[in-house]
Amino acid sequence: MGQYSLSIVLPVHRSEGLDSLVAECLAVAARYVDDYELILTAARNTDVGATVSRLAATHWRVSALPFTRPPGFRTALRQGWSVARGDYILTFDQERLAGGAEVARLLAIAADYDAVFGYRVESPRNPFAWLRTVALRARGRPLPRDPLLRTFLIRADLRDLLAPEGPDAPVPADLYAAALQRGLAIAEVPVAGVSSTRLRGALEAGALLLLAGGLWMLRRRYVRF
Repeated sequence: MGQYSLSIVLPVHRSEGLDSLVAECLAVAARYVDDYELILTAARNTDVGATVSRLAATHWRVSALPFTRPPGFRTALRQGWSVARGDYILTFDQERLAGGAEVARLLAIAADYDAVFGYRVESPRNPFAWLRTVALRARGRPLPRDPLLRTFLIRADLRDLLAPEGPDAPVPADLYAAALQRGLAIAEVPVAGVSSTRLRGALEAGALLLLAGGLWMLRRRYVRF
């Protein structure tokens, strides 16, 4: 067993499959540490919130962190981290990771690193993922191997690596760049993941394309001068 305590913070988007996901997380955590907790974040007065409350009432290691409205990923993460009591904090995206058992790959090496990032063995093959990655690369900052997979583990005393303000998409990239800047010990491990199941509209695709194009043109302009 690991000589550290663990907090798993899971922003919940949907109630389908949540029971089995919670069971998997608890089973995996029990294999690696004696002291662990699972914090679920969700909007209070929704079907998802009701499921989260039921799970918190059923499992003593599970707690619910309710919001008045659905929070963004960054907000849910920072609020969950603020109440987490573990020495290490693990977070993953319900919609992008194949299952709770996959977090075992991060926990297996947690004690040897300050931060561990997961990356999908098979990269998502859709235009939305490609556009987001292009936009992130145009920022000119170092990126993890899979900048869109919101699956990572950090030491709890490094919570300040994530800025309180900013968009949700670059959260893994922001954490990775901040950890590199501090010279922390970082590892990346392969996990089984999936692309987001939510379909994006044409407006979002167009906005992403314009953003990527604008950042590319801006970068070329500064390179010239």
